[in-house]
Amino acid sequence: NILDKDHEWVMIDPQGIIGELCYEMSAFLYNPVVILLEHDNLVGLILHRFDRLQKEFGFDRQRMIAWSFVRSVLAACYYEEDNQDEQDEKTRGYFLHFAQFIERNFL
Repeated sequence: NILDKDHEWVMIDPQGIIGELCYEMSAFLYNPVVILLEHDNLVGLILHRFDRLQKEFGFDRQRMIAWSFVRSVLAACYYEEDNQDEQDEKTRGYFLHFAQFIERNFL
């Protein structure tokens, strides 16, 4: 998770995954979960987030795009595997839709 604390980016709550930092920033892109897809200018918002992450951390844009797609699909798989109630189904669908959004607009 990446948070804004006193105008600085702070990463918290690491999971047991070791890999490149670019993977972790993808959660920042798809939050807030479910309601983000309702944003009036979602392409512009995501482009702004890519620009900010590129500027602040020096991440490669294409790697951010690719990891965003992969992590969204992975999150949908986690929800499919572990959760079966109606709210979890909505969240799983959100992650699939976000992955499709990334694919359509950036891949």
